[in-house]
Amino acid sequence: MSNNAIYQDAITGDDFSKDQGVFLKDLERPLINLIQEDHPNLSPDAFISNETLANYRLRYLNAIIDNANTKMIISVS
Repeated sequence: MSNNAIYQDAITGDDFSKDQGVFLKDLERPLINLIQEDHPNLSPDAFISNETLANYRLRYLNAIIDNANTKMIISVS
């Protein structure tokens, strides 16, 4: 097997080496769910580049922050 294998990002279609991304099945469940909301037909073996994954991680963190802020507002009320 070649160390120079190229993987296509399942979302953008761009090419990357294996060390520039991960497979969907290897991610944490909340990130898988978030990605599958936008791309429900991705297989567990779909390759996601770190570049694409960074956008989903930011969305996930923003959701956590928004949730925490909502809970703070409710508890202060």
